[in-house]
Amino acid sequence: MFPEALERAKYLDDYLQAHGKPVGPLHGLPISIKDSFQVKGKQSTVGYVEFLKNPAASDNSALVNILLELGAVLYVKTNIPQTMMVSEVPVSTSTRQN
Repeated sequence: MFPEALERAKYLDDYLQAHGKPVGPLHGLPISIKDSFQVKGKQSTVGYVEFLKNPAASDNSALVNILLELGAVLYVKTNIPQTMMVSEVPVSTSTRQN
């Protein structure tokens, strides 16, 4: 997402120069997005390599839109370990018998 981030940063620089004010409170702040969020034109794998076969997102997630409206620069999607999605079953540590 580096080319898009550089393009976004250039847009924000131009906006600031033209309007004399930032786009929002996150103006120019580089932000990484967890791979579970949809970014238009990018794939989301949610930690599964197999999901690379899926098409790229056609729309942004709501959070992505909010960040962009506040002036953020999205520069990378961070991966999610696949094991984070495994549900954990509590195991009793008690060995006491009734």
